[in-house]
Amino acid sequence: MYSLSDFYHVHKKNNYKLPTSVIQIINDLCMSIGIETIFEFKQTITQTKQDVIRELNKITEESSFDNFLSILNDDNIESFAEDIFTILTSNKYLMKKNCQLFILLQKYPSVQQQFTQKTEAYLQSFQTIRVGDSLEYDSFCEINKENDVRKTYGIFITEVDKLTGSEYGKTTCTMVMSLIEQTIATKVKDVLNEYIDNVAILSKYTVYHKERIEHYTTLSPEIVGSRFIFTCMDILHL
Repeated sequence: MYSLSDFYHVHKKNNYKLPTSVIQIINDLCMSIGIETIFEFKQTITQTKQDVIRELNKITEESSFDNFLSILNDDNIESFAEDIFTILTSNKYLMKKNCQLFILLQKYPSVQQQFTQKTEAYLQSFQTIRVGDSLEYDSFCEINKENDVRKTYGIFITEVDKLTGSEYGKTTCTMVMSLIEQTIATKVKDVLNEYIDNVAILSKYTVYHKERIEHYTTLSPEIVGSRFIFTCMDILHL
């Protein structure tokens, strides 16, 4: 049978780094029986990208953020900020929870930088909206994915606005409504549909530019298309 002193000597002579989970289990056991270990764990705990992603993907609507937050610090967050932000803004079904976590992570400059950069790219993407041709399958799928990413980010900023009182959604809607006005004259209905779909997402909690949307419901389907009009009616809950 090994004694505590045996473990101590093995620890001193061996360069093997114990997994973080093992360290935590040993410390918890010692605390539960009211003793201290006779050796200190002074090894540097280096989290890998896989560790971070694994813990982030474990988060559910009911779970706590404690385990995930415990593996982040000022020294390592910069290395993981882009991956974390991408995951947080990609899961539309867990967006409310992810936004709560994002707000906690905003204290890190690298996370805030990701938010600023990605929001700028999101706004810029409205200038180059594309609509795919189903006959060109690969291009069609690529463009649909591009449009879906934009809409999902819209869900993210809508929930951020709701939680923080910010107005990213309002700013975005103002810009998109201006683009709609410019596009109506061209009668490019597929692009108009993409625009109004994004307005609908951003209008989940607050309907911006309500009077203008009401006006759109009176336009001829020949100009804007029936789908555009029905989406406007959905926004207004008509």
